[in-house]
Amino acid sequence: MGIKENLIEVRKALNLSATDFAKAIDTTPANYGHIEAGRQKPTIEYLQRISERFKVSYRFLIDGQGLMFLETSENKQMGYNTPSSEITVAADPPAVYHNLKGIPLVPIEAFAGKGAGDFVVMDKDVLDNYYIPEFKKADFIIPVRGESMMPTYNSGDLVACKKQSKDAFIVWGSIYVLDTVNGVLIKRIHKGVSLSTWILRSDNAVFEDILIQPDTDVYNIARVLGGIRSEG
Repeated sequence: MGIKENLIEVRKALNLSATDFAKAIDTTPANYGHIEAGRQKPTIEYLQRISERFKVSYRFLIDGQGLMFLETSENKQMGYNTPSSEITVAADPPAVYHNLKGIPLVPIEAFAGKGAGDFVVMDKDVLDNYYIPEFKKADFIIPVRGESMMPTYNSGDLVACKKQSKDAFIVWGSIYVLDTVNGVLIKRIHKGVSLSTWILRSDNAVFEDILIQPDTDVYNIARVLGGIRSEG
């Protein structure tokens, strides 16, 4: 089953109408109706809201595996996850589900001006934590700002990033987050005019290429593993 079908199964297990379910997760019945009808895909924010509100397993929402509800005392009192349930119980979930801290969401400004060293995530900068199996190798998540990477990423979208050394193998044409002398940028890295230069390119053709020298102009880089569309 897909995420849409998993959501419907959760709603029915809770014995809620689509309208009541929508209200419980702070969205409109019409908006939620689009998801159940398959006209709109739920965002990560949607799934996290449902998981937190109803103590539903995030893993179940994503792939339909494991117990539907988390093993809380409240859920046990309500009789959820009883043997009479028709939910298939899978083996122990992957290690990512045991990572209570999740993947930290930090503002892009948190990395600006840090200079040489590494992308360091400070607890005071963490806005939220995400539990996303597809991005279990990610070190952090940051929001996209501006229109330079449209249509691939819009302003407000989130991108999951994996730290790497700027001296490590670069996948030319891939999207990276770069902490540079001119601030933090999200661009595609291409070969420069010489071995000592890179070309930073936006997906939005309105923006011009940037020629930089990584040895002196770039402090840190992280490869973008994928993105999460913002709602609306």
